[in-house]
Amino acid sequence: MRKRNFVKILILVALFLIGTIVLCSCEKTANQENSDFTFSLSELESSLILEKYNGDESSVIIPEYVNDLKVSKISKRAFEGKSLSSITIPDTVEVIEEEAFRNCVDLESITFPTELKTLGRAVLNGCKNIKSVSVPFSGKSGSITEPSTRTLFGYIFGTERYEDSYICEQFYVEDEITPYYIPESLEEISITGSGNILTGSFTNLKSVKKVLIANGITAINSNAFYNCDNLEEISIDAEAKLKTIGGYAFYNCSKLSTIAFPKSLVSIGEYAFYNTNIENVNLLEKCNKLEKYCFSNCLNLKNVTMHNSSVALNEGVFSNCQSLVSIQIPVNLLSVPKSFLANCTSLQTIDLSNTLIISIQDEAFKGCTNLKSIKFSKTISSINTNAFKDCEKLETAIFDETIREFKVSLDSIEYLVQVTNPQTNATNLKLTYSSYIWTILN
Repeated sequence: MRKRNFVKILILVALFLIGTIVLCSCEKTANQENSDFTFSLSELESSLILEKYNGDESSVIIPEYVNDLKVSKISKRAFEGKSLSSITIPDTVEVIEEEAFRNCVDLESITFPTELKTLGRAVLNGCKNIKSVSVPFSGKSGSITEPSTRTLFGYIFGTERYEDSYICEQFYVEDEITPYYIPESLEEISITGSGNILTGSFTNLKSVKKVLIANGITAINSNAFYNCDNLEEISIDAEAKLKTIGGYAFYNCSKLSTIAFPKSLVSIGEYAFYNTNIENVNLLEKCNKLEKYCFSNCLNLKNVTMHNSSVALNEGVFSNCQSLVSIQIPVNLLSVPKSFLANCTSLQTIDLSNTLIISIQDEAFKGCTNLKSIKFSKTISSINTNAFKDCEKLETAIFDETIREFKVSLDSIEYLVQVTNPQTNATNLKLTYSSYIWTILN
C-alpha cells in the first residue's frame, strides 16, 4: 500500500514539473521571439499581458499573438517615455491600463482598437506632440451609458499639467466641471465605435479642427462638442445610423463650416448649431423635427433645403442668419413659428404660395431689412404681432385671388404698402383694416 502511494506521489510531482517546464518554455520562447516586449500570462492563462516595451524603435507594431496566445492587455506605463512616433495596436487588445503611453513625446497619432473595452486614466498624459487620436468611445469605456467624469474625452489625457498643453474645462452637467490638460497639437479625432456620444464628451476642446464620426454612432447627445471654437469640419460616414443631434451639441463652434447631414438623421435639438459657420443646410427626408434656435446666429448660412414636407419647425430656427438668401419652406407647414427668420438681413423674397400655412407667428420676419416681397399661401388667415416689424424695404405682398380677408395685427401691416394680385396684375389695390381684419377690395 505504501509503495503504491509513493508511486502516485512520484507521478504527481513529475506532472507538476513537466507543466512548469512547458509554461516556462512558452514564456521564454515568447520573450526570445519578441525580445522588445515583456509578456506575462493572464489570470486564466488564456491570453498575454504586455507588461513592458524594452525596445527603442520609433515605429512599433504590437503582435496579435505570441505562441498562439492573443495579446489582450497593455499594462500601466508599459510604453512610458519611449521615443515612439507611431504604434499599431492589434484588435485583440481589450484593455489598456492607466498611463500606458505616458510621456511618449514623439507620438503623433494613435488608433485604439474598435473593440477595445477599457482605456485607463491619463493613458496619453504628456504626449505633447500628438496630432490625431482614434477612439471607439469617449473616456474610460463604451459600456458606460450614463455621463460622468469617466466619459469625458479629457479622461485619457489626465489632470496633470505637461509642456505644450492647455487646460480644458469639461463637463457633463453645468456644475460638475473637470479641468483636463490637452496637447495643443491635437487637431483630429475619429470616433469609431457605436451607440451614443454622451453628454459633454468633447466640450471646450480648443485645438481640434476635424472630427470623423463612424457609421455605428446613433446619437450625438447634448453639449457633446459644446464650444469647440476651432472645430472646422464634422465628417459623418455616408452610411451612418445617426438619428439625433442633441441640444447645444455644437453650440458656439464658431469655425464649423462643413457638415453633411446623413439620410438617417431624424431630429436636431435646440441651439445645436447656434453660432456656427455653416454655409449650407441640406436636411433629407427622415429629418422631421428642428428644435428652437437650432441654426440661429449662423452668420454665413446662405442656403437651406428641407426635403421632408412635414418637418416640425420651432421658434427662431433660422433667426439672425444674416447671409441667408434662399430657403425652401416645407409644403405641409401650417404655421410660420415665432422669430423663424427674424433678422435675416440678406433675405429679399419669401415664397409661401405652395404651402398650407394658415398663420404667421409673432416676429416671424422681424428685422428682415432687405425683404422686398412676399407671396402668401392660399390658406393664410392670420398674421400676428410684429411679424414684419422693421422690414423697411417690403413693398410687395402677393395674395392668391381667392383670399378675401384675414386677421392681421396692425403693427404687422405697417410695411405692407403695396399689394399685387397675380390674377389681374392690378396694383395699388385699396386696403381697409379695422381692428384685426384686413380686407382686400378689388
